[in-house]
Amino acid sequence: MKLLQTALFVVAGVLASTAIGADVLDPGVQVLKESLSLTEKQIPELDKIFKEFGAKREAQFKERRELYRKMQEQIAAVLTKEQARKYENMRSQPPPHPKEEETRRESPPLPAAE
Repeated sequence: MKLLQTALFVVAGVLASTAIGADVLDPGVQVLKESLSLTEKQIPELDKIFKEFGAKREAQFKERRELYRKMQEQIAAVLTKEQARKYENMRSQPPPHPKEEETRRESPPLPAAE
């Protein structure tokens, strides 16, 4: 049922963005258009890619948030009231900052152009 709701949400979002903002470029495409001098053919192709993946990322974000909420409920069910209070305090504090080299991420390389 949840999967069906998520799928309907994604479809509704894509339809709404197509109907309402068909002439509005995704901000990422706008940056690429200006930086890479995209051709008129490339612009709508990239805009479609950005919008499709944007909708998928948004659906995944909502699904992950729901999973996290369920996990927190299950954790709370196991803890005593005192432990739950301490746990909530722990969660409200910002996490310690990891070392800079541990947080650095590299983007995967783009596939070679044909």
